Amino acid sequence: MGGRIAALVAAGTVAVGAAGAAQAQTVNDALAAYNKGDFATALKDLRLLAGKGSTTAEIDLGAMYHDGQGVKQDDTQAVFWFRKAADQGDADGEFRLGLYEYAGVGTPIDYAQAVVLLQKSSDQGDASAMGILAACYDGGHGVPQNYVTAYMWMSLSLAGLDPNSQAHQSAAQSLANIASHMTPEQIAQAQALAANPGAK
Repeated sequence: MGGRIAALVAAGTVAVGAAGAAQAQTVNDALAAYNKGDFATALKDLRLLAGKGSTTAEIDLGAMYHDGQGVKQDDTQAVFWFRKAADQGDADGEFRLGLYEYAGVGTPIDYAQAVVLLQKSSDQGDASAMGILAACYDGGHGVPQNYVTAYMWMSLSLAGLDPNSQAHQSAAQSLANIASHMTPEQIAQAQALAANPGAK
């Protein structure tokens, strides 16, 4: 796994079971099997549900391929499953696929496509996607560099993350790093945008 995505994974952004509310009892069963270490049963149940279009199952399958749990580790397969969820407009699927496009894991780096996916996920309220979208604006990846927009998205990400999480601590540090490149006027502008995200 590349170093760029490793830090994001460590922050808890890619984990089985984080795909949201279960869509069917069998998803609950699959996750229970997964948590017991019965990956064969989890895979069988998740594949069945994914075949019926369950985005939760698709994302959890992608995470299992990413982690190599019950299957050979294969980020290309992870991308395949995340793309299926993203194609259905699932915010978590869009975030995960955008993250892989941004980091070049399982697929070539494509900052422009990453921004499209991360924007869609951010617009649905995914705080993790907002943080990676902020990084795109901060570094000028797929979009023109814009510290005001980067600060706005990182502020929104920070507000949506668990204050006790490593992801929150990383976002706070990133926000401080972005601010170090800005004038007080730019920071005030970014804060006003973050206070009224509908006006962005």
